[in-house]
Formats: sequence, structure tokens, C-alpha cells
Amino acid sequence: MLCGGPRRRSMVTNTPEPDVPQSSIAHNQPYTPPGAAILRIPPEIVLTIFEHVLAGANYNYLSDIPRTRWKLMLVCRHFCTIVASYATLWTFVPVAGPFPNFCAIDRALLRAGAAHLQFYLDLRLDSFEENWCNPEMVDKVMTRYILPKISQVEKLIFIVDDTDIVDHIFSYISTCSAPTLMTFKLVVGDLLQMESLSIQHPSTASCGDQLFFAGEHPKLTTLSIHFVPIYSRAVSTSSIRHLDLSLQKAIDPSFFIDFMTSIDYLESLTLRNAGPAFEHRTSQSPVAHLPFLRRLTIGGMSLEYVEYLLTVIRVPPLKELGVFAMEPEDCDDLWSIFARYNSQYSVFNELEMLELFQVTMSNPPTSIYHPFAQFLSSLQHLRTIRMRRITADYIEALSAREDVSWALEVMALEVLEISSVVLDKADDDDFEPVPMQDVVKMLLDLFERRSRHWNVKRLHLGDEWDEARQESLLISLRTLGEWTPIVHWDARAPFFHDYYDSEEI
Repeated sequence: MLCGGPRRRSMVTNTPEPDVPQSSIAHNQPYTPPGAAILRIPPEIVLTIFEHVLAGANYNYLSDIPRTRWKLMLVCRHFCTIVASYATLWTFVPVAGPFPNFCAIDRALLRAGAAHLQFYLDLRLDSFEENWCNPEMVDKVMTRYILPKISQVEKLIFIVDDTDIVDHIFSYISTCSAPTLMTFKLVVGDLLQMESLSIQHPSTASCGDQLFFAGEHPKLTTLSIHFVPIYSRAVSTSSIRHLDLSLQKAIDPSFFIDFMTSIDYLESLTLRNAGPAFEHRTSQSPVAHLPFLRRLTIGGMSLEYVEYLLTVIRVPPLKELGVFAMEPEDCDDLWSIFARYNSQYSVFNELEMLELFQVTMSNPPTSIYHPFAQFLSSLQHLRTIRMRRITADYIEALSAREDVSWALEVMALEVLEISSVVLDKADDDDFEPVPMQDVVKMLLDLFERRSRHWNVKRLHLGDEWDEARQESLLISLRTLGEWTPIVHWDARAPFFHDYYDSEEI
């Protein structure tokens, strides 16, 4: 009988023993097969490494974290066990259409357990399935996932493009409390489809008695509400540090000043196509004092409105300034306005970071007397410049072709980020990228001219670079010798209709 008899000898031929290094035999040490060393790393250290790997995808495409998480699980059984066992690796929960993966969402929530959650919901309509995100879908997402877990939610981000969906979201969360909520964002996926705010825009209508965020949110520090007027929405401002009111258009000036003043420790303010409605001002007119503000981002407005806005707010010396989507004919004069404002209030003297998104030049920089060159040369503490979807004129301005003395004025600069260099704007919706071979020449020329005249150590470039172009640029930059910067390929290219967080303009 097979059950009681001796076990049959396997007919499989013996596999050869691994080639054991002679050093192990000589010293009488046990041989460690390749890959076994990683099994001895404490799980806590592996967990920390995995959390760092996943954190890098927080502001990339919504599928990056789930995809990276599964890649880690496929490395080996040991990694799979660690990823599946630790709740902190499952706290990021994306919901995106047109076919949301509800099974994956259920699995993530089950493994996350009682850990704090981060919901990223991309509810924008899709060109192939235009009706996928309807009120019924919002009902399902809110009642099945968001509301049952609201006491665990740390980040709640909605990316939308339909005002009806926004009102439906409000109807669910208007009065609920979220004791752990730190970040709430209801943002528009495409900020470029907007009319520049001007001093002629009338004040936005009030929302009546509709309340929003009337519950308790003691930890709410980051609030972003796009295109939905915040009047009468009872937003608790006691703990807010970062505020984004993009696409609010012309807000009642009295409400705007009162609302800004009520935020005691506001550190960053983003006003893209948003701000107080125009009213004639005198020296006695009230202003919004923001004594703790460190970062200001403005854009999507006319030059006249920029000048008006700067008379309504009073800020201390800023550390970061962002400029977003200004009309080409206004860009040159904008730097002159900033220079005058700085000479009067000294708000840019300590600026450490300058960010430009979709900003062009109407006149190419031919000398150091160009408004942008003069403004830049006045920033003695500037350490970082981030430029996305800009024309080549800004790279030319940095090159300082005619006067090397201007180059000495940016010796503090250490980090340069350039993503998506585009040609002059053909029409309202068309941005044609500069050929990559031309961008390589521009960057090489920039660093050759600037070598010995600045201290840029890091160059961040966008994901529009393929491997061949990356290698070509790296080979070219090596000719700079000790002035060669460390290149990072982590600047996200802002083409098409991608959502951009306030932190990255």
C-alpha cells in the first residue's frame, strides 16, 4: 500500500550545489544565498522604506500608489507579507473613473483597519464615459466609503468639473464632524479654462443660509475650495494654515477682509482667479493683515486687478511667491508691479522660492534692464526657482547673455526646476512643446554661461524626458566638470488637463 510503505525516492535528478565562495569555507562561515540577507532586515525598517517609496507618489497620478504597492508585493513572499500586514501602507484610497475599482477600495479599507485614511476622489467626467459620475455614483461613494469612515479620515480630496456634483457633495458633508480631518480640498481639475479676473467683475452672489463645515473639525489645517462661493458656509477658521480659494472670482470685499482677518495663523494663501471685488479705496480703507503669511500664489487676473489686490492685503516678508496663468501681454509689466510693491513694503526681500506656471514674455529679455531680470536680481536670498509651462524666454533671461555682472546677483540660487518649455501661445487652448533637442541645447548653454557665477547644485526636470533624451543631456552636462548639477527627473510635466495641487501650483 502506498500509505504504509516507504516513501518512494524522487526520480528528479539532484540539482548541483550552489557555488559557495571559498572565503566562506576557509573561515568556516555559513553560506548565505543571494537575496537571503534582505530577510534579516527588521520588518520595521522595511516598513519605513516602503512608506517612503509610497509617499513619493502622493501627488502623482492616482494609480501610482496602488500600482507601486502591488509591485512591492510581487518582489517576494517576505515583502508581500509585510505590505499586507501593515495598515499604514493601505491608508491611501483612490477613487477614479470611468470604472472605479470598488473591490480594490474594499480591500484597502479592510487592511487599513483603524488607521487614518487619505481619500483622493477624481470625479471628473471622461470623454468616453461622460455620464459615469452622476448623483447615484456620488451617493454610493459617500454612503459606502466616506461617511462610515469619516472619523478616521485625515485627507479628503475631491477633483471635479461639474457644479451639480459639487452641490451633491455638499449635501452630504455640510454638517458632519471629522475629528481627524486635516486636509479638505474640493478642487477643479482644469484651472486653465477661466476668464481673467478684472476690476469690472461684479461681486459673486451669496449662497444664502447653506452651511458648509458646520461640524467640528479641530485639526483642519488645509482648506481648498474652488469655484464654490464660501459665503455663509460657516467654515471654522481657528486651525487653518493653508487656504486656496481659486475660481471664487470676485468675493464681497467686506466679507473677504473679515474672513482673512479671522484666520489667526494663515501661512499660505492661493488666489487664482479669485479675490475681493473691486471698490474704490482710500488711505482709510480697511485691509486684511496676514502677519504669519509665508507663501502667496496669485494669477488668472489682469494687471489692474493685481495692483488692486496688493492694496487690500498686508503681508510680512514672504518666503515663497507663485505666479499662475497671466496673460502674455501682462507678464512683463507684472514684474514691474512687484518691484514697486517690494520697494514700498519690502515683502520680497527675503524671498527664497519663486514659482512660475504658464507665464510667458511679450518681449524677449535682451539685457539686464528687462523687468524680470531686474526683479530677479533684487532677490538676494532666492534659493529655488520652479518653472512649469513657460516659454524659452525665461531660460534666456537666466542665461544673462549680455552682462555677467547680473549673474553675480543670484549666487544664493541652489535649485532649478524646469518642466514643459513651450512655444509662444498659438491660441487659448494650444500649448506646443519646444522640441527636446532644443531644450537640451538651452540647458547646456544656460549652465555653461552660469558656471562659476551661481551655485545651482540640483536640476529638476519633468517626466516628458524619455531615456534617450535623459542620457543625451547627462552626457552634455558632464562637460561642465565640477559645475555639473545633480539631475532629478521628478518634476511633473503639466500638459493636458491634469489637476495640480496648490503646493505645486
